[in-house]
Amino acid sequence: MRSKLLMLLNFRDIANVFRSLLCLKCMLWCAFMLNGCFSELSAQLTASIDTINIIEVEIVKPRLSRNSELDSYIDVPKQQIVNYQNQNLSELLAKTTFGMITSSGYNGGIASIRLRGGGSNHTSVLWNGLPVNSLTTGGADLSMLNVGAFDQIKVINGAAGAKYGSGTLGGAVELNNIPSFKDSSSVAISGVYGSFETYKARANAQVSNNNLSYSGQLFFSDSKNNFTFEDNLDHGTPEKTMQNADVHEYGTIHNLGFKIKQHLFNVGLWYQFKDYNIPPVMGPGDLVSTSNQKDSTFKAFLNWKHYSNYWRLEALSGFINDELIYTNNGVLINEIGSKRHLNSVYAGYSVGKFCFETGLRYNYLKGKSYNYFGDKKEHELGVSLNTTFKHGISSTSILLSKEWNSVTHPPIMFAFASQMVIVPQQLDLRFKVSSHYRRPTFNERYWEPGGNQNLKSERGVNGEVGLSYVIWNTLEQNITIDETLYTAYNQEMLMWVPDDGASKPINTGKVKSLGSETKVSYVRNGANHTITAALLYGYGKHQFNDADASNYKEILYYKPKHLLRAWATYSDKIFDLTINNSFQSDCTTPDGYTVDRFFITDIMAHVKPLMKYDKLQVSISVHNVFNTNYQLIYQYAQPRRNYSVGLSLIL
Repeated sequence: MRSKLLMLLNFRDIANVFRSLLCLKCMLWCAFMLNGCFSELSAQLTASIDTINIIEVEIVKPRLSRNSELDSYIDVPKQQIVNYQNQNLSELLAKTTFGMITSSGYNGGIASIRLRGGGSNHTSVLWNGLPVNSLTTGGADLSMLNVGAFDQIKVINGAAGAKYGSGTLGGAVELNNIPSFKDSSSVAISGVYGSFETYKARANAQVSNNNLSYSGQLFFSDSKNNFTFEDNLDHGTPEKTMQNADVHEYGTIHNLGFKIKQHLFNVGLWYQFKDYNIPPVMGPGDLVSTSNQKDSTFKAFLNWKHYSNYWRLEALSGFINDELIYTNNGVLINEIGSKRHLNSVYAGYSVGKFCFETGLRYNYLKGKSYNYFGDKKEHELGVSLNTTFKHGISSTSILLSKEWNSVTHPPIMFAFASQMVIVPQQLDLRFKVSSHYRRPTFNERYWEPGGNQNLKSERGVNGEVGLSYVIWNTLEQNITIDETLYTAYNQEMLMWVPDDGASKPINTGKVKSLGSETKVSYVRNGANHTITAALLYGYGKHQFNDADASNYKEILYYKPKHLLRAWATYSDKIFDLTINNSFQSDCTTPDGYTVDRFFITDIMAHVKPLMKYDKLQVSISVHNVFNTNYQLIYQYAQPRRNYSVGLSLIL
């Protein structure tokens, strides 16, 4: 395998690798010497600062989250995670982020997120640092990601490709499980009944002490999806009922963490299965599904971290196996699968105002499909160097990375970010510029008919400037506004286009995006209650930018100019109420059709009916309150007003 990789590298790349390794060796040697020189100073600092507590806090913090502090991001509120804990991730992100969500069907249909003009395969999705995007399509199916399985959900807008790898143009979604080393234990069971004969059940267990942290859950979902809607693609806009669009799903996810002095080990296991009758497109006639898709996934990882006063070491090894079986009228049409072995090692060293981190990655990728000529295998190797300089209460970060792939040739990637505090705890400015790329996916290269192994990788650059201003800040209230202006340029955009009744991927040329993101947040802490609210407005102009092409200046497909999210939550000891609102302007499709604008409102409440027994909780949800008829993908219907009621008990 090593010889195959070396054969694929040109002499300049090999020289760069050895030069990087030599620099790494010198850096580690210097760090070792500095460690000895500053050992006495470290002892003095330890006497005055509780460094042990600092290390314990940092050791459980995800590496990517720690390194994204200079980015523009949205940390989804914990209350919203609770509100949508029995839903898939697309439902949550559609109400709380700047992401534009597409879905081919309600409650189980393939769903994805698009950020800042990027497509579904331009957003990286990671589970505890493990990338989970499909190896074959490049996107991540959000319908296979259950909200309640994660402790932290974070969306990085305009994430850097140097940090997250291939396909990171629009942004990244981080899904994390955070270990809690406190003496506690609990078991909870919950059940939900909703419209369209929907049944959901979940069992959670959590136990932890000073050195051990375990959390696990089992979940099950079953729905007929027999909702009614107005078919505006049929003559007279008749009201119809979706038929034979059932979805059955179950899964389990476990996370175990244990500490040994300044070492932390994390183990994660995740299995999920979905059996889904794909809904037909809207139009004349009855809508009866004849196609079925069965998805299964198994993910596992082992993560090790070590922290000291100066050193930070981390290693991650993961395995992902995805399977998809597609049938039509009971006849097997295709079976698609992939296996990935993902490995990375990072070493960080802090001295004074500087922090250095270097990393090495190796991945083995294997894809299979009836539409490939045999199984396809690839190897990846990557190195990175990240330097952070903290000057006062401001920070600057420079990241460089280089990958080698046994089939494609990725460029050197960079990311530069800086945050300047103008007025402490009130006003700060940030600036970021970074490069990105996306190599063609397995399907784009190997799918027959249509695949093309001569496709070029997408390459480009992103830039943004942001401001965060605290308008009002007291012990009771806080009002903050965050404004970001961004631009992105993409060369050799890859896209599937119609071709003689089928589709094929092509490089469509240059693409330019310009936009803004505005977030206003409000928090009020009363004597016995809390009120939180937020308003998110995103504007984007995303267009083809190749002057020699016929589509010059045309708006990209499925890219609305306006997105609006607004929510408010009231909570006290026995009751909480959340109102979520989501607006999206119209957008176009590759076939020249228009997906109409829509406005959706959800209302969710949780109440503890027995004041002396707060272990019991009742939840009530009303989705699409105003009974809106809408589509997320052209010709695929979504349900109008629907309800759910749930009961949870902590044992």
